[in-house]
Amino acid sequence: MSWALISDSSCNLRDWQPTAPHTTFAFAPLKIRVGEREFVDDLTLDVHELNCAVQAESSASSSACPSVGEWTELFRLADKTICMPISEGVSGSYNAAATARDLVLAEDLQYAFPEFEPYIGQCKFTGCAHVKEKGCAVLAAVENGEIAKTRHESYVKLNESVKDLKEWELTKGGTR
Repeated sequence: MSWALISDSSCNLRDWQPTAPHTTFAFAPLKIRVGEREFVDDLTLDVHELNCAVQAESSASSSACPSVGEWTELFRLADKTICMPISEGVSGSYNAAATARDLVLAEDLQYAFPEFEPYIGQCKFTGCAHVKEKGCAVLAAVENGEIAKTRHESYVKLNESVKDLKEWELTKGGTR
């Protein structure tokens, strides 16, 4: 199993590398707009050049958080992900990360439950949601006691919360 630790660039750990096996660290960079120029807060950011641009520019600078699409790519780096964005009240970065998490869960939710894996693809019908369908191998495993009923109930609750994402939520940041 692989792990990804992800954050936005405010974490100030841009070049940190984890020592744990099968673990990666990545960050979604914040962006700073000065006049017509955009500075990306990553390993290539020249802080001196940024400061000079800010000093020379007469108009106000602005910043932008990572997009939903950028977060979505990071959530797919590993089997399991721990995400640490700026807090919800400070930046849109948190909201973009939360939306990306929901997108990834909506697409891959069944894989978030490792005990489902032996049964995925064994259902009678393609596209089985593993909720109440006849011929569902996951439901049969729950009935046979091979999957804990409480785990399946957790899956159903999560499935309900992500299946009702509105189309505008799916298109934030240009992910679809």
